[in-house]
Amino acid sequence: MPRHSFLINSLGEVTPRRALVTMPALAGLMSEIRAREYLVRNCGFIDVEFDGGILKIRLRQKTLSINSVVGLCYLIADLKPNRTVAHWLDTPTWRHEILPAAHKDAITCLVGRVTQEPKESQAPRVLRQALRLDTLERSSPLFLAAQTFLRSEGTSKRAVADVLERCVGGRYIFIDHVQSQNTLVVSEVGKGVPHCARQWAKSAIGQEIRMQPDDDYAAYCHEAYGFVAKSGQPLLEAVDAIVQWPNYPEQRRRYYRLIAAMGDGQGARWLAGVSLPDASINLRGTFNIAG
Repeated sequence: MPRHSFLINSLGEVTPRRALVTMPALAGLMSEIRAREYLVRNCGFIDVEFDGGILKIRLRQKTLSINSVVGLCYLIADLKPNRTVAHWLDTPTWRHEILPAAHKDAITCLVGRVTQEPKESQAPRVLRQALRLDTLERSSPLFLAAQTFLRSEGTSKRAVADVLERCVGGRYIFIDHVQSQNTLVVSEVGKGVPHCARQWAKSAIGQEIRMQPDDDYAAYCHEAYGFVAKSGQPLLEAVDAIVQWPNYPEQRRRYYRLIAAMGDGQGARWLAGVSLPDASINLRGTFNIAG
């Protein structure tokens, strides 16, 4: 029996998986495996593989649409697999389930699973608290970064990066605001990013900021940088986030983040973000502002 691979989009349309290479937003930005997981995690796609009578489906309840589930049910009815295995992307890891052998029973079981109300999490995975810039102490590395941002109009990215390497140890990221497409694209990542994020950093250049492995954290980053891009105002926050990076266990990251809008003096606008780790931040309980 030949092997078949499919992607089912949020409209319920079934296409061969090889159609993935025709998607301009993903082509060349990440490996095929990462692209498929990204579509399942963030875009409501269902990834399907049929081989030797066994149907493997990868899906995520949180992003599924009724249309994509209907498309999957029709596909199961057409293929009539001997066995169906569902791989649920429940953040942050996959959960595996063997569905009933009869394809009609598998469809019934699948529909029952996806119509269940998802469990509410105890707390958001990313907590944040906006702070005033005047709360920064002069001895804080973020104060030095803020002064750099204020005085850098017309300064090149390279010159700003050199300063940030010294004052925040390279814990910075530059984002280009592509106004014609209203997108936020990573243009540079400093060498001081946490070790767990370095694998992502290697392939992040040219990607939108929202295309990160952890979709909750990606959504936060997109919102924070998007606010600065639209308002032109700097943003200082305390962040308490539960984050899952590839090949690392889920971990809690606590830090201050400063984001500012920049310009090269010739009309091009970009964003700079710097961070300062601080384990005393506790937005899941008592919170104390650290200097």
